[in-house]
Amino acid sequence: LIHWIVPHPFFSYVSSAMPVFMHRLCRSALKEISMAAFDKVFGSGDEARHMLFVKSGQLEYVGLNARFQKQFLEQKDWFVEPALWLWWRYMGSCTVVHPGEVIGVNHSLFAEEMSEHHVPWSFCKMYALHFCERLRQMPKNALSDVLRPSFEADLVQQAMSEMSQFADVHVENET
Repeated sequence: LIHWIVPHPFFSYVSSAMPVFMHRLCRSALKEISMAAFDKVFGSGDEARHMLFVKSGQLEYVGLNARFQKQFLEQKDWFVEPALWLWWRYMGSCTVVHPGEVIGVNHSLFAEEMSEHHVPWSFCKMYALHFCERLRQMPKNALSDVLRPSFEADLVQQAMSEMSQFADVHVENET
């Protein structure tokens, strides 16, 4: 399942820098979900419990905000990332156009797995802080379950930078 989620910058970094953690995450928090044409993936206002990756098929997302009227999601697209980092309700509805599969990252199993390991937990915490701050800065009418890759582009670098600063401070305090 790893190769379906590594196009996302966060999971790409975790896969290369923390392969053991990534393996555990795939084993415990990822789930393949089969979908038939016209299935409802989620509805607006429902509580989001998974970040989703399209493995195959095609989905149609219709956002509540005028800015995100209708979008088609296809193989290797991801959406509903906010569900991993904060309490989130869907900002639109999603239905299946062409049958296929999605991979869901369960938010509670993800949190449980990362909280058991110090380095992944620290990295996730830094990434989440930057992610939530970026989300907070978005205009309310731009909020969506589907964030473009440019939204996450530099968040991994920011989290890595803060991790290295933390490591430097930790080493200085021990000497």
